[in-house]
Amino acid sequence: MTNLSATNRYFVLFLFLIVPGIIGFGCSTAEEVTDEADTDTTEARTVQPGEPGEATEEFDAERPAPEASRVVRPGAPGEETQVLTPGRSAQGQPARIVRPGAPGQDSEVEEGPQRDRSGEPVYSEADVTFMQEMILHHAQALQMTALVPDRTETESIKRMADRMERSQGDEIDQMLKWLERRGEESPEHLHHGHEHGDMHGMLSNEQMEELAAASGEEFDRLFLEYMIFHHEGAIHMVNELLSSPAGGQETESFAFASHVESDQRIEIQRMQQMLDNMP
Repeated sequence: MTNLSATNRYFVLFLFLIVPGIIGFGCSTAEEVTDEADTDTTEARTVQPGEPGEATEEFDAERPAPEASRVVRPGAPGEETQVLTPGRSAQGQPARIVRPGAPGQDSEVEEGPQRDRSGEPVYSEADVTFMQEMILHHAQALQMTALVPDRTETESIKRMADRMERSQGDEIDQMLKWLERRGEESPEHLHHGHEHGDMHGMLSNEQMEELAAASGEEFDRLFLEYMIFHHEGAIHMVNELLSSPAGGQETESFAFASHVESDQRIEIQRMQQMLDNMP
């Protein structure tokens, strides 16, 4: 019994030589299957969009990503890329809004708002321009209200003009202080030749002369019509600011522009009602 037959010896040899190989192959195959399972063709990548015409940069453990980068997961063919981490603007560097173009076309890149250390958006050039031009816009409204006392006896017109004079005078002070705190130029310090004739709602010299030459009911009607036109221009300026990529992102700038729009709309409604009630 201690001696093995030839058949048994071959069987034992099979066990010692062949079976370990099969087991090893199975383990290797399992590892490969596991590796393939771990390899996701849509794995997340950290990227930084390049300038228009430049390639997008990718980052890994050996090449750390900057603060402004985004983590994205490419979508399957025909699907959108998923942004997992939107990315934050590095201090002093503006965020960019990337609008993917159609197949074969370049993406459009717009400058977004800059942010301070706390992550809050800071003011932009659009905010500065808005404040400078709105000061000039309000100044003309004060020129119009200054004509009221000597040209009408209508108390409602006088009260309306007095309210505008006080509110827009206060707003001019706010805008001047806003510019001063940021080291920006106020309108009186701008270079000579600064044109504002293309600002919405501004009256021409001829219209201002026409208003100044009127009196009584004629003045009342012209004053209301021109001031409504003037207020509508201010609202248009606010809309232009808020529709720009970086405009109105700063908290104070947004709050002020929103207040101007709300106040001007209320006054337009009141003036339109007064105008409708005129004989």
